Amino acid sequence: MTRLPECMVSRNSHSSDIPNYESKAFGARRAGEKNDRIVLVYAEPDEHRALNICEHLRRLNLEPWMYRQVLPGELLIEKTEMEIRKAHRVIVCLSSASSSSGFQQRLIKKVLEVSLEKTAGTIYAIPLLLEECAIPDGLGRLNPMNWFKQDHQDKLVQALRTNARTDFEENQSKQSADQPLVGLNEDPSCESTFGRGLPTSQPEDSFLPIAMFRDELANLYCWLSPSTWRSLPKEAQDFLSTLGVKLEPILQIVKPTPVPLVIGFECLAISCRGENFAAICRRAKALAINPGHLRLLLMLAAMKTAEGLRNRTTLNGHRGAKHLVFAINLDPETLDCCSLRGFLRRHDFIWEGLNLLFEVSEQTSASYLDELKNLKVEFQLRYSADDYNAWNGEVKDALKRSMEMSKIDCKTFTEVMGMRGQRPKAAITQLCRHQIPGKPLIIEGLENESHLDFLSQNWPDADHSLLAQGYLVEPGSPWNMLTHDLKKFGLPGGYILAA
Repeated sequence: MTRLPECMVSRNSHSSDIPNYESKAFGARRAGEKNDRIVLVYAEPDEHRALNICEHLRRLNLEPWMYRQVLPGELLIEKTEMEIRKAHRVIVCLSSASSSSGFQQRLIKKVLEVSLEKTAGTIYAIPLLLEECAIPDGLGRLNPMNWFKQDHQDKLVQALRTNARTDFEENQSKQSADQPLVGLNEDPSCESTFGRGLPTSQPEDSFLPIAMFRDELANLYCWLSPSTWRSLPKEAQDFLSTLGVKLEPILQIVKPTPVPLVIGFECLAISCRGENFAAICRRAKALAINPGHLRLLLMLAAMKTAEGLRNRTTLNGHRGAKHLVFAINLDPETLDCCSLRGFLRRHDFIWEGLNLLFEVSEQTSASYLDELKNLKVEFQLRYSADDYNAWNGEVKDALKRSMEMSKIDCKTFTEVMGMRGQRPKAAITQLCRHQIPGKPLIIEGLENESHLDFLSQNWPDADHSLLAQGYLVEPGSPWNMLTHDLKKFGLPGGYILAA
């Protein structure tokens, strides 16, 4: 019998030992703790001027952070991006050297990304001109300071000392003031099992300890439909802004590797109360939420979760995260959304830095072929064929060359495994029918160890890989140190990025 890889063995007893890395990764402060962290972003040729600025601010009891504080052996760009996310204020020093500094341009992009998460009216990014020069796009809407003007130096200090309350404290206050959502036992439409089978010490209205992106999702909906967002009751706003993602590991099982190889994760919708995608859609429909807008919220939550897992892993010294594939659903409701292109442009600084596959749904009809081809050309989107066994023949013929992977749904896989005892060759043939030649095939619903044994012993030796996802698959190290197993919360399976 084939031995089950260690990262696929269920070990629920270890799930309680997972530490919380939030404070390490993003520098979250306890409410009430002072946070006046200032980061200087500058081009390398301007370091001497940045040092002068730093000394000036230190004399005024302000303590800026500079690149030179990165320790030998640390990852410079990742460490600096982490400091930018932790910062209360970021001073972006601009000069003629800025435009030619790829390092600074990447950091400016990060600053603009984080600024979208800030509460409206908060001073976060401050452009500081070291000389007369052009101001990059995105920073141009902010009032710049001129370091070579004395009165501007005074205004800079004033700006640094304005709005001293941290975003983390604001979020804590908002969360403590929020009324809890309707309990699942009061919502007969909810399919989630959260709250059932929980330890008696955990109240039924508890939230999952899931990484949430309240400000980002709220800002996105305000951009999509400001009037609708303002008209929603507080409970509805809270529901939409706390949507999250569960991660299902995708493991290579053929060809075997010396160390079990988790090649990526599928990002599936979940609410902070444990509701699955179907329940989320029903609740959103009852609130008259545009289906396309809901999909974009879930897509942003998936992108932020993928980015968070990658960044935390990298910051803890594991570089393999940059190779992870993250699969995100791209169904007809998403394609129908007139804001999809604007969404992709608005958040390109997130998804372009990730290894994303957009899963084309089996519900996709021939009427969407042109749209999918156009998106691939305009945005260089990468596609995967979700539930390829159920695809329309015309869609298969038109898109199979654009797909990087194909996937067999859980029901079909289970049915095929039912014939393996009597007709093993026919079972393998049936699975291979749903494979795109030369491309990896993913089987969903791997929950039985004997299925793994059968596949590993009988799958034909070819140049392509056989991958699997399902509740038998665990993330393994180092991903299991940053996630929680949902089984310990009474849910069937999958993992969430720890809050």
